[in-house]
Amino acid sequence: MKNFAVLILTLATLNACTSAHLRPVTKGPALMWLGRYDPIESKSLSDVPEQVRLKVLDHLRKRLGPFADRLKFTGVRIVDFDRLAHDEPSSKDYHYEVYAYDLQFEFQMRSVGIDSYTAQIKLRSDGSILQEIDLPAFAESPEKLGFISLEHAASIASSKGYEHKALYPQIVYLEETDSLAWKFQEKIPDDGLVTQSKVIFVSAHNGEVLLKGTSSSITIGDT
Repeated sequence: MKNFAVLILTLATLNACTSAHLRPVTKGPALMWLGRYDPIESKSLSDVPEQVRLKVLDHLRKRLGPFADRLKFTGVRIVDFDRLAHDEPSSKDYHYEVYAYDLQFEFQMRSVGIDSYTAQIKLRSDGSILQEIDLPAFAESPEKLGFISLEHAASIASSKGYEHKALYPQIVYLEETDSLAWKFQEKIPDDGLVTQSKVIFVSAHNGEVLLKGTSSSITIGDT
């Protein structure tokens, strides 16, 4: 059977817990669909205009405080709007604003179970923020600089009725609470058509349960 679900396209590693030990998780960059157009990709921050570069780096320092020192620049996607209009004429009808620069920064915190986390900030051509970086405002909330481990968060999920051996962990950013969270999913037995999962979000900073619920996907077709 094949599973089809509506998802935001995010390159992230989901690690099944097949034993008492959970492997460190990875969160990759999210991709914006631009049809037939492929943004320019660069590993050099110097390919971002100096005025824009200085503006965003100053913003990150003010927002993240000392946590900014943990970040390593890993790449930028740059949109040439003339080329976008040529390659993807329908882009003029998009119901969302397309970024000019999508900057990506990585940090690692293997001691708590984060093998790699890619944070992104999307900018307009003038350097103004289109989409804020998916990290908490650590400078305003320094208590969030503390992290609980993946194993600790999994034990909290288990105490709320989630089967430890069936958990699929992720590390995610929740804009609603401006925090990082450990997300766990546990598949619920289904009827073969609708696949459901129990989902719980545990604060990566203090272990508070932030959200709980279910998610569904439709299973169609034959193998």
